[in-house]
Amino acid sequence: MAGYCAWFIGRYGATPGKMVCKLRVVDSSGQLIAYPRALCRFFAEMLSFAVLAIGYIMTVFDKEKPSLHDRFFSTRVVMVN
Repeated sequence: MAGYCAWFIGRYGATPGKMVCKLRVVDSSGQLIAYPRALCRFFAEMLSFAVLAIGYIMTVFDKEKPSLHDRFFSTRVVMVN
């Protein structure tokens, strides 16, 4: 699973599910992220979910809506036209 997510996000900027929803993971400058960063982001995402999903719940209270793992790695999930 980790390799799957890291490869798709590193190569295309999105997993197939994100592609269907027209979403992309980018860094703070709008560029695609590298494979090692995508892999680390995956593990941070699992941690965000494992701890009572607090990493996702906190997005409700923030104007920019970044999750905890996006904050750690300075990434954003953006809509693609």
